[in-house]
This record gives sequence, structure tokens and C-alpha cells, in this order.
Amino acid sequence: MTKRNPYIILALIVIILGGFYMVQKNRTPTSPVIVNPGFEGGENGNPLEGWETAGVVEAGGYESEMRLTHPGGNVPVESVQKLSDISNGWYTLKAWVSSSGKQKDAYIALEDCGTEETRAAVPIVRDKWLQIVVPAKVTKRTCTISLYSDAEEGEWVSFDNVEVLPGRAALTVMGADISSLKKSEDKGGVYS
Repeated sequence: MTKRNPYIILALIVIILGGFYMVQKNRTPTSPVIVNPGFEGGENGNPLEGWETAGVVEAGGYESEMRLTHPGGNVPVESVQKLSDISNGWYTLKAWVSSSGKQKDAYIALEDCGTEETRAAVPIVRDKWLQIVVPAKVTKRTCTISLYSDAEEGEWVSFDNVEVLPGRAALTVMGADISSLKKSEDKGGVYS
């Protein structure tokens, strides 16, 4: 064995380890596992399994039998599920939402991901289902899903088919031009 052989072996080890590191670094993250994302009942038959919530499960889900509903009342309702041991990177929270249309505040959010909390408001959809999304960057391998609502007695907000997918949802349109709203209302336009 010549004196160059140990250097060649060392160089090969460095190349192999460097290649392994690059593969791991550039690997696409997998979707985190959400326990009971459709509120149909977990392994134990509990429709709220995996969630910390004061919400209720009721019939009439989006393309399924059940949905999570936050009834209105004296206090806001939040449903959360912590995701652990997930790869760092961008993720997008998706959820189907419906409401009575008179909530004071309602949103889906990704919190405690190592960056600022990100939210997407539940729009006034009045008994129809709409999918909303919000991206967040995970930097500490954990993240918490939050489904939140604050509504008066008799009002409600429902959630169903919650997903967290790798990648960042980018919005192509931000906001709206309402510069002619006053003029439209002055000419008889009515908006509710």
C-alpha cells in the first residue's frame, strides 16, 4: 500500500458523506401526519381524537359524514393539534370551512413553527364550503394547527378535511380594489 492510498480513501469518504448530506438537505419533506383530519372518528372511534377542542362533531361534513363545528357563545373556541418531528421547510395548511356568516372572528393558523404565526381568515360563506390555505415556514421541527372562531350565541363556524402539505402556497392576487365602492353605493349598489 502506497502513501497515497490513505488520502484517496479519505477523499472518497468525504465525497460519499458530502453526497449523503446533500441528498438529505435537498430531500422534499413528507406531509406531516394529522390525527383524524376529517373528524370521522379516530382509531378508538372518538371523532375528536388527536384534537384539543371545545368544539363539537356533527353531521354535514364536506364530502364526508362529519365535521367539526365551533358553536357561538360567550367565549371563543379553538381546536389545536401539535405536529412533532417534522422536517424544517415550508408547509401549507388547507382546510374546508363553512359558517353561519356572522362570526366576529374565525381563522385557520399555523403556530409555534419557529417563525411568526400565519393565519387565513374564514370568509363569510353562509352554509357553503370553501377551502382556505395558509403557508408557514417550519424552523424547529414542530408546528401547531389552530382552528379558531369567535361568534355570538346561535352562530357557528365549521371545519373539515384538514391537511398540511409540504411546500408554500403563493397567492397571485392580494387584496382588492374598492376605490369605486362609495360611488357604486351612491348609485344604488347594495352589498351585504
